[in-house]
Amino acid sequence: MTDDRRCIRVAAVAAALCLFASACAGSPVSTSISTTAASGTPQLVVLGDGVSGGFGLWSFEAPDRWAALAPLSSATGIARFGNSLAIASRGSVEVRSAGTPATAGTALPMKWQAPAPTTPIVALAQSPNGKVALSTSDGESHSYWLVAADGSVEPLEPTPSQSFTALVAWLDDSRLLVLTTDKQQVSRLAVVDVTARTIEPSPVLAGIRVFAVSHDRRYLSVATETTVYAGPVEAFLGTGQPATVATVDPSAVVWGLALDDAGTRLAMLSGTVSADGLVTSVREIGYAKGSESWVKEFDSPAPFGKATAQVWMP
Repeated sequence: MTDDRRCIRVAAVAAALCLFASACAGSPVSTSISTTAASGTPQLVVLGDGVSGGFGLWSFEAPDRWAALAPLSSATGIARFGNSLAIASRGSVEVRSAGTPATAGTALPMKWQAPAPTTPIVALAQSPNGKVALSTSDGESHSYWLVAADGSVEPLEPTPSQSFTALVAWLDDSRLLVLTTDKQQVSRLAVVDVTARTIEPSPVLAGIRVFAVSHDRRYLSVATETTVYAGPVEAFLGTGQPATVATVDPSAVVWGLALDDAGTRLAMLSGTVSADGLVTSVREIGYAKGSESWVKEFDSPAPFGKATAQVWMP
């Protein structure tokens, strides 16, 4: 097995173990459910466990304030749709007001051409014109889907090859950013043109585990096994050089990258990989873009041990 293949396999195992990390504590936490979210300033919303005994939404206010927002026992993923919060489960998506996340929202019309997949929706994104992309995964195999305005669902073509992580993000109304593996089985960013039905891997960085795109679709952040990068989208898809945000400790793994609207604040979940392979000591870590470099803004112990996604909400 080549070093690249070994790194991909090790990284995949570590990323999967993030979802089964043991609980941690230590930060100021409000465990009572808030019916409304803070308004006026962007807030970080996380889908994790520990809310009313199960999965649910947490809000984070730097540097270390956590509050439970709403229990969501069947939720498997979250995303920002405009100024609303989209919540995915098995075969369905609900859109809720960001200001009242505990209040039931509107179900996204979805007409599956075949029975809905049994694997959960783990990532979702909405294009400027309202087209929705979904990925479903059981942790080993991934599938990708497009949801049209009328709710009809069809498989994404072409499909990414052996995706390291089943993520999706629109760059515009026709280009979808995903992860794929090249001929050497190395994980890379790739752009799927849903109109031309082409897929183009990026040559800029190799070994990418996770990525996040800012809400205005101008900025991108990625994490490899050793380094977190950020910069304009073009720097990752062309010949530019993305900026280094931080290095990843050899004993740690990061996931759940989230960029704010302006692409100047980056949050990530991080955990320590123990000798037995478990991920513990989950933390919320944030960086802010300075005039010359990225500077750590917060580093807070998380009130949960299992988290799947997070987004910045207005």
